[in-house]
Amino acid sequence: MLDLNLNGNNTYEVAEALVACHVPLLFSTGNDLRGINDEYRDKITLRKPFTDQDLERALTRLLSQ
Repeated sequence: MLDLNLNGNNTYEVAEALVACHVPLLFSTGNDLRGINDEYRDKITLRKPFTDQDLERALTRLLSQ
């Protein structure tokens, strides 16, 4: 799970490296989902605050892909 924004810096370079290595990836963010770069809109994204159940469902979905 990768937060989209760390101290005001986006994490798309990290996401790119993970995708290139075929690492399963999901995002978390407190920001508006419309702000996600188009190339990552297909990734599972949890909007903060999220519950333990939300996280469990997202991880289950991610690992079943």
